[in-house]
Amino acid sequence: YGWAFGDGAASGDTSASHAYVSAGSYDWSVNAQLEDATCGHGGQVLVCSDFPCWQWSDSTPMAWARTSHAAVTLADGRVFVVGGVADAESTAEIYDPVSGFWTATTASNEPIWSPEAVRLIDDRVLVIDSSSTEIYDPSTGTWTVTGRLNRERVLHSALTLGDGRVVIAGGLTPEPPHDAVTEVEVWDPHSGTWSVVGTIVGERLQPGLVLLNDGRALIVGGRDATAFDPVSDTLKRATPLPDEWQWPIAATLDDGRVLMSGVANGGMTLLWNPENGRLSIGGSHGAHREAATTTKLPNGYVLVGGGFDPSRNALGSTEFFDPATNSWSKGASLVTARSNHTATLLRTGQLMLTGGASGYGGGSETYDDVEILVQPTSPPRNIGGRTSP
Repeated sequence: YGWAFGDGAASGDTSASHAYVSAGSYDWSVNAQLEDATCGHGGQVLVCSDFPCWQWSDSTPMAWARTSHAAVTLADGRVFVVGGVADAESTAEIYDPVSGFWTATTASNEPIWSPEAVRLIDDRVLVIDSSSTEIYDPSTGTWTVTGRLNRERVLHSALTLGDGRVVIAGGLTPEPPHDAVTEVEVWDPHSGTWSVVGTIVGERLQPGLVLLNDGRALIVGGRDATAFDPVSDTLKRATPLPDEWQWPIAATLDDGRVLMSGVANGGMTLLWNPENGRLSIGGSHGAHREAATTTKLPNGYVLVGGGFDPSRNALGSTEFFDPATNSWSKGASLVTARSNHTATLLRTGQLMLTGGASGYGGGSETYDDVEILVQPTSPPRNIGGRTSP
């Protein structure tokens, strides 16, 4: 027998054991010979205890299977989930990360199917679906109907601004022929009404909507990125995009740059600097994915997970972007491949995915399961030439 462990160590024992001293990725192999017969086997070992080693783990499922729903972290650390249930659209439930259990809460006044939801400055939750908007108060478990949108829409994005207002952009009209909704609207918590502040160009499905460090909001999608200034309530084209980007990746990095990527151009990644308005190119990401989730983690990385491929099958892969190297790396695979799910940061720094579907369109299975990205509880250990967390 001949064992090679990839770090310069070797063994001729029948059954070998080896402990790696340093973190890294190692290619190991074993070759065996019996008289004139030979065989071999090999693989790769990842030895680490930092973020690249984190793994997805099943958690307590929701009471209802949900897809295209909304999830928001509340001020007390619990997670509020609403919408996405075909036969019980008004249902909502809350996850307690301390106990690990879900509890049903009061139903909304109007049916909610494919909503966006944001936490307000006063810790209530604004839920937007089609043209209806309601406010959920987690302290009392009650719902209040507020002003309706001027333009009915689905597949939109929403964001709470620094002044407490909420901006909504993009989407399509719910009914055929599903026209693009170009009006950008802002909700005022004092009056409870929506106002149109301007228009964007072209169709933008689930546009990237991020808050910049200077207080502006950036709307990413279609053929450009548009900045909204809440001081003047004006829209201005920030930068062109290389192709039609729908369901794009967008995240504001710790240094203020905006990470942007679409499914076009072979996974091209762009980095936009709001201080000088310049674009730079980062490393390409791997998978062609739509309806994925994008989350900036406490360590500064941006994690993208799931979504569906060009054949509209759900993906189980994840990737993370390192702003220090401007490059993407493969992350741990999901327990269950999914698209149209939600990703929510917990107070612990862990990332929780809820629900979703096995693909996009009719015939897809809807999920009630939940998985959380967790750090290994112990350093990697070596068992018979294999290393596992």
